[in-house]
Amino acid sequence: MALNLYRIYSVEPVGVSPKPDGFGDNTFSEAVVTARSPEEAQGVHPNLAGRCSWSEEEFLKFNAMRWRENKKKDWTNWPNDPKLIKVQYIGTAAPDLGFGVVVAIFNFG
Repeated sequence: MALNLYRIYSVEPVGVSPKPDGFGDNTFSEAVVTARSPEEAQGVHPNLAGRCSWSEEEFLKFNAMRWRENKKKDWTNWPNDPKLIKVQYIGTAAPDLGFGVVVAIFNFG
């Protein structure tokens, strides 16, 4: 199955003391990811940015690790619940792209 490109973004403010745009310092506001479906895209953590060449096995392993770290460390840089993430279909990914995050927007503080 071919991979698609999706924009993912939070539907609720993220981070401590969110600014008027809804995002606090050191938070992700959105990302473009590769996935097979909107549901799969919703479960991608943007902290995997900059690498879009994962095999499916590698991607699933490291993505799960990021979600565990997100919850364990009580990070507030991305929602802890994938249901709070909206997904927008962009198009079909280039054939040479693997699983991962194409680009993410991180709001440094």
